[in-house]
Amino acid sequence: MADPICIQCGHATRSTDRLNRLADGKVCPACRERVLAELPPALPASAQSESGRGPAKARVRRPRRAKRERA
Repeated sequence: MADPICIQCGHATRSTDRLNRLADGKVCPACRERVLAELPPALPASAQSESGRGPAKARVRRPRRAKRERA
């Protein structure tokens, strides 16, 4: 079976970490996206909320106001 070929640059894509170049020397945008998609995420995914409906949002606490003394 033949190696997969990039539609944009026409080079083989058998190596997932290889950036192919276009005729003008620039990195092929399709190959760049392929390599980036294969990399693990730089930051961990945000935690799911307890209800499981999506990412949990951080709560911002406001400073408490000083209680007024009653006269």
